[in-house]
Parts: sequence; C-alpha cells; structure tokens
Amino acid sequence: TVYQRVGNVYPGRVAEKTFCFRASQLGHMTLRMNLTARSSVDYSMLPGDAVERRLLVESEGVRRSSSSQVILDVRSSDSFKKVVPIQFPPKDTIVRDSPKVSVSLAGDLLGPVFDNIDDLLRMPYGCGEQNMLYFAPNVFLIDYLQRTDSYTETLAHKAENYMLTGY
Repeated sequence: TVYQRVGNVYPGRVAEKTFCFRASQLGHMTLRMNLTARSSVDYSMLPGDAVERRLLVESEGVRRSSSSQVILDVRSSDSFKKVVPIQFPPKDTIVRDSPKVSVSLAGDLLGPVFDNIDDLLRMPYGCGEQNMLYFAPNVFLIDYLQRTDSYTETLAHKAENYMLTGY
C-alpha cells in the first residue's frame, strides 16, 4: 500500500490530479484510489470517496509469437506422440515473466478458424473485384458449414444477408 498526496480539491470545485506509480509485477492488479477530506476550519476528517479499478500490467517490448501445426493421425493407432521443439529468444532479450506457451487442439483442419468465424464474413462493397473478394468467402463458408453439419441459422443468416446486400 502506497499513500501519496496529490493536492487539494476545494469545495464546489472540480479538479483533475495526475500521479505516477510503478507496478512491481506483471499480471492483473487492483488500483484503489481513496479521497479523504479535511475541514478547512479545524482540519478534522470529513466523509470521502473511493474508486477501484482492475488493471492489466503487461511487459514492455515488442510481442513476438510463432506457431507450429501438427496433424494428429490416430486412424492406425490409439496413441500419438510428437515432440515439438519450442525456441525462445536469448534470455538477455526477454522481459522477465513474459514467455508464454499455449496449446490448442481441434478435431478439424479448420478448427482454429472457428474461434473467430464471424471475422471471415464481410459485407461485399466497391467495384466488381472488391465485391468478389468479400463475396466469395461468404459462399465458401456456408458450403463448409453445410458439409460439416456445423450450420447455424444465425451465422448463415448473417452470411446470406451480406451476400444479398452486396449483390
């Protein structure tokens, strides 16, 4: 807990105060600001106010990422083993506590795409070439969803609406 006096706000006035702080670790932290008041007559404590915000402290520097894809084929065996090497940059170039590894598995080659499938849908606009650039993915997406029994009315309605509007 750190206490820092940032100035005075006088009765009936609004004021903006600036202060600096330095986080001591990465991750989520809670910042709590308390405003306390003193009487200008006898300096006794008066009712105050407080606000609390959750902040995400991230490391400085440039984020770098890489990915590796592995196709798991378990048609001929019940088990599968694959070593995937993970290489981080040299230790002296990494911000402490910042390296992360995540693994995701999908039962379909396009599985990772479905995390943000709405981002594939676009409203066609512009000249003929631009129109086709945005129109075609909507057609292919609906076809794929129908073939894989992943078809949902909401997504299909959005794609069809884009196609009809852009046509």
